[in-house]
Amino acid sequence: MTPDSKIPTEKQSQPDISLDSVDLAWTAPLIRTDGSSIALSEIQRYGIFYGLNTKDLSKVLKVDSDETFYSFKSLTRGRWHFAIVVVDTRGLKSPRSKVVSKLLN
Repeated sequence: MTPDSKIPTEKQSQPDISLDSVDLAWTAPLIRTDGSSIALSEIQRYGIFYGLNTKDLSKVLKVDSDETFYSFKSLTRGRWHFAIVVVDTRGLKSPRSKVVSKLLN
């Protein structure tokens, strides 16, 4: 050890990361909530809302319109909840999908 070496005074905590991943897959909608059709070219993107509490899905991930699959890696341990919205080229958003959940140990 040299005189300039730093000696750690505390053990650095490591995040509680799960080795599991969460894979989400969905089907692009063909019908809007009002019953009219929506072309795939009218979908701008998807939004995945997620979090550890179903009442607070505060994290949001934007996914390109040509994707219908996303794999979450390196999430912390716990029960994760996910819902998806569709955003069209006019900026209109669908209601959130039903929430799906997965427990990561």
